[in-house]
Amino acid sequence: MLLIYPIIPTDLTGQSTMTLRKFALIGLLLPVAAYAQHAEHQQHQNTDHQGQHTSSLSADDITGLQEGRGMGMARPAELNGYPGPLHVLELADALGLTMDQRMEAQRLREALLAKAQPLGAQIVERERRLDMMFVQQRADREMIEAATAEIGLLRAQLRAAHLNAHVGMYAAMTSGQRDRYANLRGYTVQAMQPHDGMLDDDVSPEDMNHENMDHKDIDHGGMDHSSMEYGTLRPTGPTPNGHQN
Repeated sequence: MLLIYPIIPTDLTGQSTMTLRKFALIGLLLPVAAYAQHAEHQQHQNTDHQGQHTSSLSADDITGLQEGRGMGMARPAELNGYPGPLHVLELADALGLTMDQRMEAQRLREALLAKAQPLGAQIVERERRLDMMFVQQRADREMIEAATAEIGLLRAQLRAAHLNAHVGMYAAMTSGQRDRYANLRGYTVQAMQPHDGMLDDDVSPEDMNHENMDHKDIDHGGMDHSSMEYGTLRPTGPTPNGHQN
């Protein structure tokens, strides 16, 4: 930082000399203050990158990952007859769960959180590291490939944990309870699609039916739209006549 010292004439009166010295002092302090403000702004920017969000994750994303929320990762299970342990516990009385079933649902929920929360925290940290590579302008091909591969593996493990929790819950319930769960959650046989980003454990049943009519207008090569099914609760597999469901 370049500081400019003003030249004060020596042949001025005492009062004029004092005035000039005050201006000189102000001239010296202004650059220092400007530098301090710039440094504070830079520190604030670095804190932002390491704090509540990254370029890839919003504050809500970070909270969801750290808390082990579903965030849509178990959608294939939830929308095809595999209940999530969280909502099963919420609907325990209506589903007529036995004490053993309640305990199993609670065990599955706790086991999921024990896996999901550490994995989510790791994903957040790796995303921040990836972000900082670019913030600090030191990213290269090798670093990017290694970082994204690690994040991808962590995300795969996290999604598997959520899906497996639904599979475990499916096995602990009767077919009647699973059907009852679907009814209570507001799922219909056709077009069970989530809305507004609330998926699996975060699904809003009222919104599930909101989009049911939308899929009937999709063009599928001249096929009868009204006969097509989306996200049905029926199990897939060969029928007695050998055709696929």
